[in-house]
Amino acid sequence: MILIEKNSNDPYFNVAAEEFVVKHIQDEVFMLWKNNNCLVVGKHQNTIAELNYPFLHSENIPVVRRISGGGTVFQGVGNINYSFITNAKEGEEKINFKRFTHPVLQFLSSLGVNAELMGKSSLAINGLKFSGNAAHVHRNRSLHHGTMLFDADLHLVNKSIEAKHDAYQSKAILSNRAEIANIRPYLHHDLKLEDFESAFKEHICNKFNIDLERSFTNGELEVLNQMVTDKYSKWEWNFGYSPDYSLKRDLQVNDQKYGLQLIVSKGIIQHIQIIEQPAFTTFYPEIFIGLRHSFNDIYQTLIEKYPAFGIQYANQIAFQLL
Repeated sequence: MILIEKNSNDPYFNVAAEEFVVKHIQDEVFMLWKNNNCLVVGKHQNTIAELNYPFLHSENIPVVRRISGGGTVFQGVGNINYSFITNAKEGEEKINFKRFTHPVLQFLSSLGVNAELMGKSSLAINGLKFSGNAAHVHRNRSLHHGTMLFDADLHLVNKSIEAKHDAYQSKAILSNRAEIANIRPYLHHDLKLEDFESAFKEHICNKFNIDLERSFTNGELEVLNQMVTDKYSKWEWNFGYSPDYSLKRDLQVNDQKYGLQLIVSKGIIQHIQIIEQPAFTTFYPEIFIGLRHSFNDIYQTLIEKYPAFGIQYANQIAFQLL
């Protein structure tokens, strides 16, 4: 196993790098990195149903879809992330969370933290989750990766993932919410994030006999950055890839109530059923059919069709439809 240093805080780049290593590098690889604040959703999730979009929009927090399954996680300031990409031999188990979470638990134990595996793939301290883990298999290559909340802003984390699952109907994988905690308060001797990260890297390198460290080559970066441009920074992957879904919304427009059901496929609003509307109306929700189910598309259409609404009111209506 080798260590690849990415030296980037860009969520799109870092998530793309995992797919790149799985598909384009033959070595077994360990990566450790930090992201700018972002939400990372599982491959089979309905993105819009997993997050507090108005809050993310106001805080300018991006969303990116990864190639592994599982639920939504917050990554950002006060959080570190790790990836193990390995080759499975014939007949060998390709997904093994215990193999890759046990070294994490060993490391924390060495710092006086009594942590444990909770459920299939979460790590917790006193029942409070600080790490979510997920996996992906591509041919004989396996990706196991996870997060660790060290001294993150837990209010920011919880606010970002406030979701309204009940409004959406689909076959998408839903996140299992749990109470969360940071690692730092449980350390016997306080450490800064940089020192914690450095010690964790040393521990993993010793555990897996990693003696070679490198960065991506210029040629690799060219391919990787193209993946960011073509896929990971695109709405079509991060939102449009979601399984088909329907959602019900009560829309308030000019003090009038509209009960709507939106049918969305591949991120596009295919049909709107009007369940309730005023007897006399000058607002027609059908204008949204054919649009991407996105704030920007709905907002722009409102501004074009109903310029008298103004920016603030168009914002309010657009948020109601997410």
